[in-house]
Amino acid sequence: MQRRSARLPAPSRIPMIGPVINPTQSWWLKDQPAPIAPPPSLPERCDIAIIGAGMTGASIAYWLSKLHGRTCILLDARGVAGGATGRNGGHLWPRMNLQLESDTRKELLEFIREHNVDCDLTEWGAVDLEIRPVNNADVSDDSDNSDSSSSSDNTWGELEYWDEETTAKRFGTDAFAMAEYNKHAAQFYPAKVTKAMIDASDPLTKVYAPVRVLKIIDDVNGCGSILETDYGSVVADQVVVASNAWTSELLPELANYLYPCRNQVLMTTPSNIPNSWGAGAFSVGAMTGSGDIEDEIYCIRRPDGRMCVGGARYLETDAAIGNNDDGSLSEVVGKRIREFMETSFPNLAPLIVEAEWTGIIALTSDRKPIVGRMPSRKNVLVAAGYNGSGMSMCFGIGKYIANIAINNGVDEEELPPHIRILSPARFLGK
Repeated sequence: MQRRSARLPAPSRIPMIGPVINPTQSWWLKDQPAPIAPPPSLPERCDIAIIGAGMTGASIAYWLSKLHGRTCILLDARGVAGGATGRNGGHLWPRMNLQLESDTRKELLEFIREHNVDCDLTEWGAVDLEIRPVNNADVSDDSDNSDSSSSSDNTWGELEYWDEETTAKRFGTDAFAMAEYNKHAAQFYPAKVTKAMIDASDPLTKVYAPVRVLKIIDDVNGCGSILETDYGSVVADQVVVASNAWTSELLPELANYLYPCRNQVLMTTPSNIPNSWGAGAFSVGAMTGSGDIEDEIYCIRRPDGRMCVGGARYLETDAAIGNNDDGSLSEVVGKRIREFMETSFPNLAPLIVEAEWTGIIALTSDRKPIVGRMPSRKNVLVAAGYNGSGMSMCFGIGKYIANIAINNGVDEEELPPHIRILSPARFLGK
């Protein structure tokens, strides 16, 4: 039976929103399944309610606890890390010339070490690979072909250039013409880190899942915001929407600026081959500019020899933009990922897949996250829209959101410029 608060209006009839009920099974969540039993009764009232128990929501709860000693509740339609956090490729690949991502990397690694989080962390770096031309023509090269020469651009920071010979030696294949190596990239188990953040904020944080938030009613009779859920209603003094791809369903004014996009990922069985690679991860064409992000293939190698590989969403209708169904797989995308790996790394054939799943990222119209207090909604904050790079931003953004929530009414001009420019006011006006 659904719980109803005697002091609040019963939820109106609202179509079911949020993620699908039966998602594909992510390898990252095999030992951390989403809860299926009904959650305990919701509180009638709370100080801060966070919608979404992924890394963003968990980091907000952690920073609220650590920095301010404040309580909050986390509401999630599935469970801890049930969305993109538990369904991604395991990359921590920051753009080191962006302060937010550089700071996030530093503080996230500090958290993992301080709390001894068993998350298979490796700091093996990552490379962006350029595919050898089909005709095997020579690739023009203005470098001195030195293994230690470096290059840089406006975001990634200093990158080590690997020529064709070095790339072939370090990956055991002649499929690539060159590579650019980022020594700051790491690989880890995001779902376990997210769980550790929630554990570290105990007992000040309470998770309620599966609870699906259906609607946010603003400032009713001066009592904060009312969250209508499928288990009753909760009054919250402040609400943080951290549901990433599903954010615009609760904040429809963002629908023209934030939208879902599906990605597909697989995990292979253990192999000795990737252990000899000269980096812990690769992407094709992301930094060199030789490929489009929609055509990208990306991969990490884990300490156990498994590979987590994803990408190729360009094969889906509209490059999977607008697709929020992580309850099914694309046959053509799965086929392309397998073909790429077996063709580029012949020693891997046949590639044995242990698990395959989809996850939903959130894209924004200007490719920047949306972070801050919502204009015209004084009790509502948002943290979403990472454009596929959330692991390099969530922990840092969670810290800023926690501070903004506690310093209610803080002048946005007091925020650092790299956070101020992410405000939803850039789309919606002040």
